Amino acid sequence: MTFPAKVFVSFVAAFALAAALLFSAAITGERGSFSQLESSQVSAAFENVRRELDRGSEDVSRRVNLVAESEATLRMALDLSRPQPDYSIYSNDASGAARTHALEVFEFVTGDGMVISSTESTGASGRKEDWVAAAAASGEGRAFLRRGASAGQLSIAQLAVRSLAVGERKMYVVGGRRLDQRLLAGLPLGPGMRALLFVDAGGNCDAQQVIDSAGAPASAGTAAEFLTRVCRNPAEGGPGRHFADSVARENDYAMPLTAPDHSVLGAVVIGYSSAAQLAEDQALWRRLWLALAIGIVGGALVSYWSAARLVKPLVRLARSAREVAVLAPSARADERGGPEVVALAQALNQAAQKLAAERDRLMQAERVASWREMTRRLTADIESALDTLADARASGDASEGIAAFQRVLDRYREFGEMLVLPLQSLRLNDVVRGVLRDLEPLFNPAANDVTRPPISPEVALAEDLPSIRGDASALGRALDTFLLYAVYSMPAGGTFVVRTSRAPGFVLLRIEWPGQFPNDEEAGRLFSSEPVKRPYLAALELPAAQATITDHGGTVETVRGEQVSAVVIRFPEEPAASTASATERESMAPSAATPSPLA
Repeated sequence: MTFPAKVFVSFVAAFALAAALLFSAAITGERGSFSQLESSQVSAAFENVRRELDRGSEDVSRRVNLVAESEATLRMALDLSRPQPDYSIYSNDASGAARTHALEVFEFVTGDGMVISSTESTGASGRKEDWVAAAAASGEGRAFLRRGASAGQLSIAQLAVRSLAVGERKMYVVGGRRLDQRLLAGLPLGPGMRALLFVDAGGNCDAQQVIDSAGAPASAGTAAEFLTRVCRNPAEGGPGRHFADSVARENDYAMPLTAPDHSVLGAVVIGYSSAAQLAEDQALWRRLWLALAIGIVGGALVSYWSAARLVKPLVRLARSAREVAVLAPSARADERGGPEVVALAQALNQAAQKLAAERDRLMQAERVASWREMTRRLTADIESALDTLADARASGDASEGIAAFQRVLDRYREFGEMLVLPLQSLRLNDVVRGVLRDLEPLFNPAANDVTRPPISPEVALAEDLPSIRGDASALGRALDTFLLYAVYSMPAGGTFVVRTSRAPGFVLLRIEWPGQFPNDEEAGRLFSSEPVKRPYLAALELPAAQATITDHGGTVETVRGEQVSAVVIRFPEEPAASTASATERESMAPSAATPSPLA
């Protein structure tokens, strides 16, 4: 990933993280505000319902007391205390008392619970209401809620009971009002709120009767199950518990209406719409996406500015660093840009100066070492030729000594004037196979000396190698030298390995044998400055093979080990432009390397 892309991604990621944190804080605060507002409004509505029920309880108790203390009610009680009273005389008195004292529900009941007169029926029905005596005894004059009937439908009534005693006989006065939409009409409902009155019509929490604040029948919808739970367990209701209605997009709260025996008669339901919160959430999301879009555009601008301000100087520094790495003589970093870039360029220039000085010192040391090695070798060869010439002189025939001098001159002239023929496209595997074919007599047990242990090759040539540029004859002589060096570096015999492989941009040849290098100088420099007594010459042959590889653009690396040693040769693969004509030149290339003169 490029630096501008990294800056862009980093900026957008940082901005997105900051926007996400701000958005999370904003939406958390917004939802907290809505939740607090919702809780306060629902609590205020329920508190208003409680105040309205308390006010109604006091009003009903007061009005029932007035009826119980009236002169007409006292005369009725005296009359009904006589033996065999006529109840039909007072069958319509309940309606008159209800109209006079503005009560919606009113009854006169005897001491044994029989109804004398009621606003719910015409005339004395003779029905029994055993609950009246118990309510009068435990109510302490306060009104209470009870399930009643109105126009053939069950409803909730707020009732008060008073008793009148005449001698040993009692009479009860029962009066009250119905709870209907009027209880809901006075609630302080804010925007998005609605109120419903739920009545448990059947008394078993299954038959639900719901009306709205206008008195029209309403549907509980998906909150029906929630109302059933509240009916069966009053603890499920209250301002702290709600039901999230996903269909109506509102939260439903229920305040249970209970009888003196703690049974639930119904509930006041407050629905609080979440439409405003959803709209605010959507607005926040729109703002977030807008902020992200602005952040992406800003990130693109910042990345472009960063590329113009930072990347270009860094590209120049990278180019200068590559020139320094290849030891270019004029390599120098451009000291332009910001303070950091200038400091980096100055440090790179200092490193280049140090590398140049170190390179000059190493080159000087290498030249001195090379002259010393060549001098030692040349001295050794001349001494050997002089010894041969002295022997020949003693015998009277100097031709052999002169021939020895001529061979020394030829060898040094060949090393100094070694040239590589015009390069052509070839396959390294073909050159390796040709060299191994020339060395087959060394691996034939019948041709081996009885004193030398047998040696065998293990060949592993990769078939997907690209072509290289080279002179097959010169490469054959160089590889022949390295293979012979490996063979004669195995005094105990065994198997040596010849392996070709591919690396990015290069073709590799590895020659590996079980044994050590004969001496440290040959292992480190592939050069022998001392006279060697071997079946082949390793003095100038190794430098000549190394020079051939160098002329082909390759490198030679030695791998020294206690048990296994190796020579790794690296060739650059043929450029793509040269591959087009490779097929035409392959037919003209030699099919095998020139037979080794060392074999």
